[in-house]
Amino acid sequence: MGYKILVTGTPGVGKTTLTQYMKTRLNYKLIELSDVIEKKKLFTNKCKIYDTLEYDIEDVEKYLEKKIKDRNNYIIDTHDPEAVSFIKFDIIVVLSADLSVLYDRYEKRGYNKVKTEENLQVEIMEVIYNEVIEMLCENEEEVEQIIRIETVQNKEPKKIEDIYKEITQTKQWKSTINKSLCKLETKQ
Repeated sequence: MGYKILVTGTPGVGKTTLTQYMKTRLNYKLIELSDVIEKKKLFTNKCKIYDTLEYDIEDVEKYLEKKIKDRNNYIIDTHDPEAVSFIKFDIIVVLSADLSVLYDRYEKRGYNKVKTEENLQVEIMEVIYNEVIEMLCENEEEVEQIIRIETVQNKEPKKIEDIYKEITQTKQWKSTINKSLCKLETKQ
């Protein structure tokens, strides 16, 4: 089986920017879950209040199970750990960002007040991180393997190269992905 990397976090923290960069650097396949749900029409309803798509987790799981059963390496970008809870990830990255930066990003995206406030509360309460622990970790050792990255420093976004470097310098990355890259290089 190929390697599976999850990049998650509240909307606006930089998941898509990071996963696009990682896709290029690692030559992994990328699944942006919200795009897949929309393009493959896996949603059941459009929520007007939050301006989001509602979907049945089982439909998403069925699609993903078929999609990732090959031996390819995948990066999955989602803010919903429950939708990917059946996948055993080799690396889990949880991104976070300064609230004032998130607020500005939501404003630029045209989020309504309700959606903005909800997402800011999710970030404040570390909901995504806690869902990752609840849905994807079976023990304390797996919790300790989660890579947590702040994508903003002094109210300014970090450079994507620096965020990537921060991730790849972790012991989790070095013991999993680097090990596999070394094996590939010695085989060639």
